[in-house]
Order: sequence, then structure tokens, then C-alpha cells
Amino acid sequence: MDAGFVLQTTGFVGRLSSNNAAVDKISRTSNRRRTVLRASVEGTFQEIKTRAEHDIQLVSKGTAALAIAAALALGGNHSAIADVPDSIPNTYFLDDAGVVQKANGGYVEKALKTLETNTGFKVHFVITRNLATLQDPTEYAEEVFQQWKCGANDVVIVAGSKIAKAGVYAGSEAGKLLTKEIAASVGNETFPFKAREEAFSIAVNDVSNRVVAVLSGKEDPGAPTV
Repeated sequence: MDAGFVLQTTGFVGRLSSNNAAVDKISRTSNRRRTVLRASVEGTFQEIKTRAEHDIQLVSKGTAALAIAAALALGGNHSAIADVPDSIPNTYFLDDAGVVQKANGGYVEKALKTLETNTGFKVHFVITRNLATLQDPTEYAEEVFQQWKCGANDVVIVAGSKIAKAGVYAGSEAGKLLTKEIAASVGNETFPFKAREEAFSIAVNDVSNRVVAVLSGKEDPGAPTV
């Protein structure tokens, strides 16, 4: 066999082997790049998915908050929010917030019971932790008055310990003595005077004493002063 032909053949085979090795190397490199690229894409997709789920949760929470605010603004049923009983309590005074000393609560209960015995006017006094904060307390007291189906001689007082305010609403007969002006002063001045200092026992006593005096036909003692 011709020696030159052998050398040429050997060189060709060598080059072919070298080319195959290069192709294999390129193929492996491409596979690695595809793997890295796939992992990168999958990681990016997962990150986008996680962020989207987080954003959806935030939107859901925001929507729920807006729905609650809208319900309050539109004057829906506030009883659940304000923690006020759905029907008239079986006591004259109810400390639903647990902030009034027992002795003071007993004093108010007795004073309001005596008032009804002597005058026929019945006061329903409830102090709770929360009131419908987006609503005027007086308007809320009127809603409770209607919900409890109170009458002409009834008065509803709903006080909130957290906001240190109260709403007062009187029936048509009781309102001849406990006028809207006096009722507003009781809720905006008499109760808050000590409630702002978290002296709730004194605050409810002040309210009771003033309301009892007015409904008994006596002169209005007015709001407390410094």
C-alpha cells in the first residue's frame, strides 16, 4: 500500500476524531446551558407566581377592608361591631365593657330603677368597648332605640369606653324633658369628661345623676367643669 495514502488516511481519521470530540464538547456545553436556562426560567416563573399570589392576598384584604368600611358608611347593622345586645337587656345598666366597679354599677342600676318607679321614664344604659366609629354616637343610639322597639317614655344611652363618647336618644315623651340639646351634652361632655381619663365609674355616675335629675323635672345640673 502506498505510504502516502496511509499517512493521508491516518491524518483524516485523526482530524475526524478531533472534530467528533469538539462536537461532543459543544453538545455537552449546549446541554448545560439549556439546563441552566431552564432552571433560570423556572425560578423566574416561580418568583413571579409567588409575587402574584402575595399581591392577590393584599388585594383581597384591601377589598375586605373596603367592604367593611362601606358597610359602616352606608349604615348597615352595627350591633355586631358595637357589641350592643340585639334586644333590651334585663337590667337598667349593663357594663358590657367590664370597666365599671361593681359598687358604682349597682348605684346606677338602683337610681334608674327608682326613676322609672317615680316617673315612668325608663333608661337603658349600656357601656361597651366599641361603638360604630364611623357613625355619630347619637345616630347610633337612635338605631339601637328602634332595634329594641323602645317607646315614648324610654331613653337609650350607649357609651363606648375606647372612644370615650356616648350617644343618647329619648322617646317622644322623655324628650320633652331630656331635650336633644341636653342629650347631646350628656354624650359629648358629661360622659367624656372622666371617660377620657379612663375613670369610667365616675363617668357613668355623672351621666346617671344628670339624666335622673332632668327626667325627674329638676333643673339640669349641666356638664362637669374643671
